[in-house]
Amino acid sequence: MATSKDIVKLVLQVVALVLVVQATEIGTERPIPDYDIDPLLPVDPEGCLRNREEAAARGRQCLRKCASDADCISTRKRCLCDGLCGWSCIRPDLHCADLGVMENGNYKVTGDHFGARVMYSCDDGFWMSGPKERVCQGDGSWSERGPECRQKAMCGVPPQVPHARHNASEKVQEFDVDDVVQYTCFQGYDPQGYPRAKCLFFNGTTQWYGLDLRCIPRSCGDPGEVKNARREGEIFTFTSRVTYHCDPGYELVGRANRYCESKGEWSGVLPSCRPVECPIPRDVPSGRAVYTTTTYQSDARYECLNGYRLVGPEIRVCEANKQWEGEEPYCEEIKCGSPGILHNGYVKGTSTRFGTVIYFSCLENMTFVGQSASTTCQKDGTWSHPVPKCMAPCSVPSIEHGRVTNYVPEARVPHDKHITVDCIAQYELRYNTTPATCNNGSWTHIPTCIPARCKTLPRRPRHGMVIAPKTDHGMKALFRCKDGYQLIGPNVTECSFGRWAGETPICNETYCPFPGILENGRILLVGHMGMYDYRPYVKKITNNRQIMYECERHYTLSEGPPGATCVDGRWSPQEKPKCVRGSHPQVRWDRKKREAVIRRQRRLDMRRAKRKKRGKRKHKGFCKPVETTPWMDVTVLKKGWMSSSPASRGTVIQVTCGWGYSLNIGNRTAKCVAGRWKPRKPECITST
Repeated sequence: MATSKDIVKLVLQVVALVLVVQATEIGTERPIPDYDIDPLLPVDPEGCLRNREEAAARGRQCLRKCASDADCISTRKRCLCDGLCGWSCIRPDLHCADLGVMENGNYKVTGDHFGARVMYSCDDGFWMSGPKERVCQGDGSWSERGPECRQKAMCGVPPQVPHARHNASEKVQEFDVDDVVQYTCFQGYDPQGYPRAKCLFFNGTTQWYGLDLRCIPRSCGDPGEVKNARREGEIFTFTSRVTYHCDPGYELVGRANRYCESKGEWSGVLPSCRPVECPIPRDVPSGRAVYTTTTYQSDARYECLNGYRLVGPEIRVCEANKQWEGEEPYCEEIKCGSPGILHNGYVKGTSTRFGTVIYFSCLENMTFVGQSASTTCQKDGTWSHPVPKCMAPCSVPSIEHGRVTNYVPEARVPHDKHITVDCIAQYELRYNTTPATCNNGSWTHIPTCIPARCKTLPRRPRHGMVIAPKTDHGMKALFRCKDGYQLIGPNVTECSFGRWAGETPICNETYCPFPGILENGRILLVGHMGMYDYRPYVKKITNNRQIMYECERHYTLSEGPPGATCVDGRWSPQEKPKCVRGSHPQVRWDRKKREAVIRRQRRLDMRRAKRKKRGKRKHKGFCKPVETTPWMDVTVLKKGWMSSSPASRGTVIQVTCGWGYSLNIGNRTAKCVAGRWKPRKPECITST
């Protein structure tokens, strides 16, 4: 018998639930239930939640859930709130089924589209059992079961709760007002909420009120992880299943599936994954397989007996398919083959197997050239040393105008040896940087004795110069004198067998003779301090001296130059002017005029001095060229300030002398500094 306290509590629950039911039926906001919600379900601020279990218990089929219209595949559907199914993709223009005829009552509908409502009423003398309103749902069905109009106020069948049953008989279809039914959860589920429902007459209809029960599947906890495996299934409640899959190369020991049972425990035991095993590798002929284990990722190493080599992979790995990686290798006998042909020699030994030693020998008078006189067949099938060479000797060559000094004419010169040659008097060796060397029966070159070259330039005459482009035998040199000097003797000399022919000529200074008497006038000699009368007794008038012509009073110069210059022993111009009587007074050379002439002469002298000085400075910027000759090779290591000149200031050269010559400087290099080669001008001198 229920106490008054229980009745008060039940009435409060009924009032609250009635408000909830009414809010749900007319499509307004409804509060969020106080039980746990699936975290995967979308939660909208308006509280439109999806409760799949309750919807299924009421016979509903929920459509695709969504959060916005973009989640709906069909463009004809929209994301709308569909009661217990929550936000779903629904066609707004769908039609719910025809309601049919209601016995002992009638109804009014707002339409048959989604969200339309139907309101029920009973005829006089009849009581309504069931909901007074129903809604057109997203699956095309009307919400809940339709009400009935009974002659007595009674409730119909109690509502269903997922995973639970009530204590009333299934045969009873009608219940009196104030009847109470008790609900119990099935095995494996735990109850949550109020488990009783009571038949009450409220707001003109009889319905079941007060029931607020959920049957929560019992949790079994985390079933555990398996090493070298992955687990499928992340729900650990009653009726759930997890499946274990081993990684490649591992196989399962135990059952792959475990089920969460009604007692809250997992079925069976946790399985394990062990490595797969490959078959035992067999030994290869003339070899063996070495291994410690045959499980996944282990390796087998193959070895061959001495004298054999492995063909194929040396290491094979056990793979996930329980097979050894790659093809099985094999051992083949090591043979190095023929080492090659030895010309001018012979080979001792015929076997080419592993470990065999072959010896090489050269014929008489042949020179052995190679790394070793023997070679060994190695394990990789190659010989330890290449075939050497037997190099032939050379005959002593016959040298015209010379002889070989380090070998007799009948001798044989071994390979890679050179000969020394001396030439007869007045002959010398043609320039060559390397000596003649025997190379397998042939000479690199045959030395040649040619007429001797002149080692120095001809002696330069005083106040003169020598121009000698080349100093070979038969080449000529030219003598020249400076301005104001005259060459006395031959102007050309010739190099003949190392000596310059003839005597060195002389450069004598030239003087201009007295130019003669100027009638009715006089001749003045221009000097540094002025001008004075030029008399016949004045001798040795040197090059570039000047004279001026002056007429007596009442006479003037006519038909000729006012002066002349001494050039190479002659006055230029040679003609003299004439002094003719004139009507105008004679302009005398007074002191001022003489001073003007002196100043002019000084300016001329200064210009000549400057030109001479510039010439010297210019000369200091260049050294005498050092040219390549048959016995001397010249290489420019660094160009000077004028790159087009081989001997400008700063030029660095390297000199190499030929066989039989020696260099007069120590380090073989010279530098042009201030018009001179430092440390000195390079020359190749005949070795004594």
